[in-house]
Amino acid sequence: MEVDYIKNIYRGTNISRIYIGAQSALMTDRLSWIDGTDWDFDYMNPLDTNRGMCLVMDVQGGRWVLVSSGLQKIIPFTPEVSSKETHPEIVLDSSNCNSTFVLSPGSFSTFRWPQVPDVMFYCTWRVAALGPYRVGIFFDYWGTYGSLTIYDEFGTNIGEFSGIYEREPFASFTPFNYATVKYEPGNATGGSRDTGFHAVIRPV
Repeated sequence: MEVDYIKNIYRGTNISRIYIGAQSALMTDRLSWIDGTDWDFDYMNPLDTNRGMCLVMDVQGGRWVLVSSGLQKIIPFTPEVSSKETHPEIVLDSSNCNSTFVLSPGSFSTFRWPQVPDVMFYCTWRVAALGPYRVGIFFDYWGTYGSLTIYDEFGTNIGEFSGIYEREPFASFTPFNYATVKYEPGNATGGSRDTGFHAVIRPV
């Protein structure tokens, strides 16, 4: 389950391998976790003949292989940005706009919520829950003209919310343990000002 969880985090990125915190003793086959945890699980690639002191995971297939320390580099993830999207300057705030939740629980919202900015921004969130849990997204505030779409780990649209300025609190549940949420601002069609939305994430 943990292997699938890590694969989901890196799905769609240009990262191929990651270090997972284990090493071998003097180039032998005896492996140990660097934090001292007992070695009670093995997902080594049975066809791999490499020898090294550091353990990495292939994030596509999930198998583990040994490499020489320092030879493997992690390529930073650079998301593709649509030309129509306008992102704010990088400012730390509670919206968690354009970020990944490695573990839920957590929360996300429109940029700078509950403040009301002069302009709403495009935002994307990637959310994952551990193991057999699904992701529950609980919207406790909605006052936006924008549209929000939720995709499962395969990119299938599993929920789209738009066209209604005010909604009562509602929830959406993913079929698996991973989701991508995208928000697109909309034009005000009524007399009320766009005040955004807020959602809480829980494993279910």
